[in-house]
Order: sequence, then C-alpha cells, then structure tokens
Amino acid sequence: MSIALPGLDEMSKRRYDVVVAGAGVAGSVASKLIAERGFKVALIESRPSSSVGTKVCGDGVGIHEFNLAGVALPRAEVERTVRGVKFYSPPENMIFAILGPGVTLNRHAFGQRLLQEAQDQGVEFFSESAVTRALLEEDKVAGVVARHLGRLEEFRAAVTIDATGITAAVRKTLPPSWPVAERLDRSRIGVGYREYRRVTSEFEDYCSLYYDWEAAPGGYCWIIPKKGNLVNTGLLVPWSHSIATGLESRFEKFLRENSALRDSEFVRSEIGLVPLDHPLPTAVAGGFLTIGDAACHANPLNGDGIGPAMLSAKIAADVVGSCLGRGVSSVDALWRFNVEYMRVQGHRYSGNRVFSDFMRGLKAGEVVSLLKALGVKKEYTSGDLFSELSYLNRLQMILRVGVRPRFISHLLATIRRMRAVSTHCREYPTEPSRFNRWRTILDGYIGTQIRRPHTSGIISS
Repeated sequence: MSIALPGLDEMSKRRYDVVVAGAGVAGSVASKLIAERGFKVALIESRPSSSVGTKVCGDGVGIHEFNLAGVALPRAEVERTVRGVKFYSPPENMIFAILGPGVTLNRHAFGQRLLQEAQDQGVEFFSESAVTRALLEEDKVAGVVARHLGRLEEFRAAVTIDATGITAAVRKTLPPSWPVAERLDRSRIGVGYREYRRVTSEFEDYCSLYYDWEAAPGGYCWIIPKKGNLVNTGLLVPWSHSIATGLESRFEKFLRENSALRDSEFVRSEIGLVPLDHPLPTAVAGGFLTIGDAACHANPLNGDGIGPAMLSAKIAADVVGSCLGRGVSSVDALWRFNVEYMRVQGHRYSGNRVFSDFMRGLKAGEVVSLLKALGVKKEYTSGDLFSELSYLNRLQMILRVGVRPRFISHLLATIRRMRAVSTHCREYPTEPSRFNRWRTILDGYIGTQIRRPHTSGIISS
C-alpha cells in the first residue's frame, strides 16, 4: 500500500539505486563505497556544503580504526599524531594508559575530504536539502522527500540509508511498529561542551581523559592535542547533569584546577550531542538501513564516534552492494548488516553500555577507587581492559578496592553481565523471524525497558 503525500504531484522526482541522507563521516564513506561498485547514489545534506565536516567531538581517531574500515589514512587533515590515551583521577593523577598510535584531525578538513572523495566516485550531492519524511510503499522504504532549494523533491531508491546523526531524520518518520523505529531516551544522550584553547606550551602526544565527577558527573573531561600549542578540551556529561548546572560553569572548575590549562587562551566554544546507548538492536527494514550516530553506533562509554561511523559505513556498503547486485532490498536481504555489525563491533559496545551504567551509578570516590583498581596494569593495548588482566591482576584489583564487599560484588556481577551481553550479541539471529526472542533476552541482560518507538521526536521527556 502506498502512502499518499501532500503535494506529491507537484514534486520533482529523482531516481537512484541508493539515497544516503546525511553527509557526515558515515554518510560520505558509505556513499563513496557504494558508488565505487557502479551504483547511482544521491547524498542529501541539510547544511551548506562548506559546513560539511563541522561537528563537536574530540577529533581523535586510532590508526587501527582507519585500517578496520578500509578508509585511507588522513594526511593533510592530521594536526597531531598521538601515542595513546591516558586516564586520570582528580586532580591530575595518571592511573593507566591505553597505548596505540592515533591522530587528531582537523575535523572540517577531514569531512570535506570524505565528501570530495564521494563526489569523485560520481555521487550526486545535494546540499541544503532537509529530509522531511520517508517514502513508504508496500511496507518498504522507497526513498525520501526532502526540501531542496525551497521546494519539495522526491528522491526514490531501492535502498535508503539514514546517516543523519542523532536527529535520525529518516528513521524517526518510520511507522512506530517497525523495530528499527526506536526512540532515543533523553537519559541516553550525552552533552558535550568543547573549547579550543591555546596553552603556554605544547601538550604531550597523548589524548588525556580526566574522571573528575565534581566537574563532569557521570562523564569525563578531556584534553586532546592539536597543531602547535592548540588543544581541544571540554567535558561530556549525561543529559540530566547538563541541565542541573551549566556546562560552562562545570568546565570552569576543570579549567582552574588543571595545570596544563592554566594561563591558556580561549579561542572558541561549542556544544554538541552524542548517543550513549547500546547500538540499535536492528538497524534495517525493507529498503532501509541506518548507520553511525543515527543507529547509536558511538561507544556508550565515551561517545567516540568517528571510527564506529567509518566501520558501520563499510559494512553497510558491502551489504547494500551485494543486495543490489542480486536485485533485492528486502529486510531479509539487508539483515546481514545486523549480523556483521554485531559480530565486528556491536557486541563490544553493547557490553560497554552495561559498564557505563555501572560507572554512572557510582559516587565520585567510588569512581576513583575503580580507576585505581584498573591501574594494576599501567599500560593496556586495547579498549577491552578486563580481557588483558591476568588472574593475579584481577586479585590485585579486588584488593585495591579495599574492604567494600558490596562494591566488589556489584563490579564482578557487572563484568559477568558485560560478557554475557557480548556473547549474546555475537550470536545475533541470522534471520528476522528469531529477532524478537533474541531482543527479549538482550533486554533482560541490560536490565532496562525496551526503548519506545519514535512518535513525535527523537527524544522522550
């Protein structure tokens, strides 16, 4: 059954193999990779082309994330190379580090490069084109309607990809009964306040995270080195803490107490949002797929999103290219995206959601105790810290926590639940008919109610 749209007869109609909404990292990478396979792709973006690449984030990406996603390493867009990430407890006590080469990016230049690469592959780019709704036909997505140059236009395609970020501009207009049409609860949104500042001496070649919950309750502060003596610094907190006290006043506390930022010079400030939930349990529907922040693919522990966006874009391009090559775009055909994403990355981020809930339920002193416990190893080589701990390390970690039986019991139970969630997500159902039971088990592990479907907006009150 087709859904009649007001004014449809007056719309200009365009036809493509794939329509991608959103020209951020995920959308630009996906559209380029699909066009490379010989398909006709439209990339729709609500902002002017000159604004593509501007986003509030930490700007840091591990080299392994480019390699995993098959994206060429940046060159001109790199502002600093870094050796890893250091973790601090208040005031400036370095507890441990995760080692691994990475870069900090000129985010705008990187976004512009990805957009140009997509256009070089023949992607048709439509800037200042805001998606207003999905086109639905016979229980499938058949494209989108967007307002382009002051008039509504219909962009039809066999597959539509929503890469519009946290707004989920296409996904939020899908029927509420569709499993992919889930609402992101306000409690699962992170609010980031960022300043660029010039420090008195060049910051070290590490990204630094400070778990000072007096300044950033439930989140963290950061300092990330940029070119010369410029740094990207700020804080990320859950939505509820962002409205209890102003972000700028919270950041002022961190600014006053951090020796590296003392006497630094303000350049500019920005505020942005990031999803801090586990990945959508299903990111597909008939003729439809969603990736990046629109699918909650950012790491719920820290809001890291550039690497996950590139990886989800690569998986999406592989699946969509295969489906179009066979002339199919049903939910059954696109379902392989869910399976592959959960196997490669989603299982870990779903487990991270469990641990992030545990951490945000702790008091400031307990967070410090947890960090010091993890400091039994001074250097890690991956984000999966617990897997790197020997049995002796785990015993030492428990002893460091001290005589707190309830805390230890809760921590050990959380670790077990993380592993159970990760295993469950690796065993993602290979066909949609088994999804509902799998989802029920996932919700039991995570201990939360099923997220409500979209109705009138992207977040709930």
